[in-house]
Amino acid sequence: MGLDLRGFKIAVIGGDQRDIYLMQELVKMGASVSAIGFSPCHELNQVQLVDRLEIAIHNVQVLILPMGGTDTE
Repeated sequence: MGLDLRGFKIAVIGGDQRDIYLMQELVKMGASVSAIGFSPCHELNQVQLVDRLEIAIHNVQVLILPMGGTDTE
């Protein structure tokens, strides 16, 4: 039984391939996901890609930001 995120609005602000995977999983769990800072690709076909921050974060319950300093280099 997976986590049910239906009704949750989540915004992802920038990131990399890890965040693309995260967004795919959030959508599978039923969340409505918007994102800024990503190019359109087939992996994000169920994510609302926007070009303005205020649109991405409008009425969201969860905000996910990129995490710097996690690389060993």
